Amino acid sequence: MAQLLNHGARPSEQAWTQFANTSPHLGGLGEKEWYSVESPAVFWLGQELNIHGHANVILRRRPHEHILITGESNEARLGMMSVVLAQLSMNFAPAQYQAVVYERSIKGSPWHGAMSSSVPSQANIAVVEKAREFEEKIAEIHGQLEQRRGLYEDEVGELPSIFIFCNDFQRATELQMTAGKFGVNEPSDTAKKLIQILESGAEFGVHLVIASDSVRALQKVLNRHDIDNVRHKVALQMSEDDSFSLLKVRSASQLQIDGKNPVNALYVDHTQNRPNHFKPYFFNDIDDHKAKMDHLFNRMSDWE
Repeated sequence: MAQLLNHGARPSEQAWTQFANTSPHLGGLGEKEWYSVESPAVFWLGQELNIHGHANVILRRRPHEHILITGESNEARLGMMSVVLAQLSMNFAPAQYQAVVYERSIKGSPWHGAMSSSVPSQANIAVVEKAREFEEKIAEIHGQLEQRRGLYEDEVGELPSIFIFCNDFQRATELQMTAGKFGVNEPSDTAKKLIQILESGAEFGVHLVIASDSVRALQKVLNRHDIDNVRHKVALQMSEDDSFSLLKVRSASQLQIDGKNPVNALYVDHTQNRPNHFKPYFFNDIDDHKAKMDHLFNRMSDWE
């Protein structure tokens, strides 16, 4: 990230491609599949357990390109979610993206306000805390997705990417399934739209970033097929059952076997199925968080 921010102005498409293709030990991503037509975006998550490596997720306009962050550490979930949000303005010029953040952190808690502090000035990002406001935003984005389905591929490529952040998903109880007419659990109307976005939104430039404290909380809104379809999963310490449900292995139940600190995480790209073990970005307190965000935004101030 530091190497990228050394550019005196926002990198051109050619400069981005060169940066992505450059090997990590020379300060690049080491990513050969970086095609501007797919509106790729890189989001750093933390420090890999080696000398130079930094864990990152690359989202593209391909099927199921969404992110799930799941596990017990509230501070680690928030640390990664907030930094991903902040990095939107590093990846895209203001006209190239829009985002909505559903903030469900407990008001009055140490971490409430961290997501709002991760939004740079003049960014096209709406932070909402009320269920009604979120329902309206999802209906609006779902409508945009339906419109994009009727466009030609090159027309869709010219439209901005859309990101939906759901923080503390386990507290979004209005999205949870309820018993239908025949006793079968059914998702709410807003959850149905969210599931449709998860299923087919990414190839049209609509991406989800969801953070939850457990797989069980996810399953109250999404079925197993929905969860399996998400390409990018980040797991913190969790139960063996949750680890197996999320990753098909029990590795996430062993992350803190040597103690609570340092906090460890696993990143799994399900198209590669090679877990990446790393130390995630961590939320300490709101003042420290604001200082870090201000530093990042100041580094990017010459790009606008």
